[in-house]
Amino acid sequence: MKKMALPLSLLVAMALSMGFAAATKADAGKIQNVNVEDPINKKCPITGKDIVAGRTSEYKKQLIGFCCGDCVSKFEGDPEKYIKKVKEFKKSSVQ
Repeated sequence: MKKMALPLSLLVAMALSMGFAAATKADAGKIQNVNVEDPINKKCPITGKDIVAGRTSEYKKQLIGFCCGDCVSKFEGDPEKYIKKVKEFKKSSVQ
């Protein structure tokens, strides 16, 4: 009985690994690990510098990224002045 346990466990392991491989192939090309909290822009609308993680403000249900906290404050003080610099911003009827 013990002699059959090892080959049987190997067979089960092979079958499971084939199942995982098939699932991986089926998922190929699909977008995964997308963070819905990523800002829509890559450059700060105030300075033009690269944005920094965590320096964001939501404007009309879209997350805008900034290079620093000062820029977040400036934007929040007058978003209409700066939003036109965010080319990725999608205008909508949401206020």
